[in-house]
Amino acid sequence: MMSNIEILIDNMNSISGNARNSLTNEMITEQIVHDAFLEKGDKTWREIQYFLYNLNLKMMNEGFKLGNRYAEKEWALRNLIKRIEQQHLKFEKIPEEIKSSQEFITWLKQRIYSHRVNHSPLFDLFDNDDMSTEEIRFF
Repeated sequence: MMSNIEILIDNMNSISGNARNSLTNEMITEQIVHDAFLEKGDKTWREIQYFLYNLNLKMMNEGFKLGNRYAEKEWALRNLIKRIEQQHLKFEKIPEEIKSSQEFITWLKQRIYSHRVNHSPLFDLFDNDDMSTEEIRFF
């Protein structure tokens, strides 16, 4: 059985001149991506993140291969994922009571600090300054 990311890539590869098949495949692809962003952390969402990471790494190392059909499909899938991701992002509004740049900086730092990626037991170890050079190197 194919994983959802394999289905996404297969659907993008089978989008062709046949408008009906192309539309159906694109709709299936979009639905899979929407579902993944609704259920962040599930297998499909992790696969999509891994796919984007590898694609971005490949583009940094090899560049975008113009005229290569597979590269164009990868780019189209990347754009579709990024477009759908934008629809699922939570947008912050600056509170109306913030009137100065210093108040904004304080508010922004709080928002950054409270983000989930900034909290890990490893960070607590680093903050304690009680890790050996070997432990830091291993990390």
